[in-house]
Amino acid sequence: MSVVSGILVFVCVWWLVLLPTITYGQSAVASPERGHDRGAPANPRLRRRVLMATAITFSIYIPLMAVLLHYGVADL
Repeated sequence: MSVVSGILVFVCVWWLVLLPTITYGQSAVASPERGHDRGAPANPRLRRRVLMATAITFSIYIPLMAVLLHYGVADL
């Protein structure tokens, strides 16, 4: 596994973690204005969600790479 492959694995894991993280704890606007979606979140806080997904991904990715490097599957 090359460095590029390692980065691609990180990006794939990050997307898989980001998708459920975005919806966690969201609540819809109580009374939306005309023309706005009723299901849109009141305060999406996307920056916080992306940082949370990145932290969770690092906590999954680092032990995963340690195991792969230990057993010789990954060569960095």
